[in-house]
Amino acid sequence: MPEPAERAQGLARDLLRELRGVVTTLREDERPELDQALQALTSGIERPRTHLNTVGGLQIEDPVRAHALVRCVQELVTNALKHARAENLWVDVVATTEGVALKVRDDGCGGLGLREGHGLTGVRERLAELGGWLALTPGSGGFQASVWLPYSDAAS
Repeated sequence: MPEPAERAQGLARDLLRELRGVVTTLREDERPELDQALQALTSGIERPRTHLNTVGGLQIEDPVRAHALVRCVQELVTNALKHARAENLWVDVVATTEGVALKVRDDGCGGLGLREGHGLTGVRERLAELGGWLALTPGSGGFQASVWLPYSDAAS
């Protein structure tokens, strides 16, 4: 197996192990610390250099929604590691009064000709069940995913 593929598989395994710990914490905590969970998911990645920015006192009371957000970040980061060949990956999370807006973007190869696999399809379906959405924007100068997750179904 080529070295980049082995590296991506190793990083994906590490992210999954970290995610399992985060999910356990989310299940145990009444009010999960999402900032810490997202920091744990994005730290330790050497390439692409990962920049996490959270704004607005990120706090989701519903553990199902918190889990959905963490899984979404995990899938988007994993895809960037596997496919983007990027130098930088930005994860921006903004909490509003109605919900959480997430933008994940990279400066890699762009994902032109993207075919959604099981991971992205699962993210899209999970968000839709919660009144949210996923928009993917492949391009020649990088790839961007935008996510909206309302705090409740009534806010969608």
